[in-house]
Amino acid sequence: MQDNICPISPISIAGIEPQQPPTGMPICKTVTPCDLFVDPAYQREISEKT
Repeated sequence: MQDNICPISPISIAGIEPQQPPTGMPICKTVTPCDLFVDPAYQREISEKT
């Protein structure tokens, strides 16, 4: 197992009621990848695995 991988544990969601997001419902659109832009602050360097 790799050091940077954490196990996922189940949690109980009993009693949780879904709510509307404060900023409105998300908008889903189909776009071509060429229309997308990535903020460089969030982009990892692409390199071969070692």
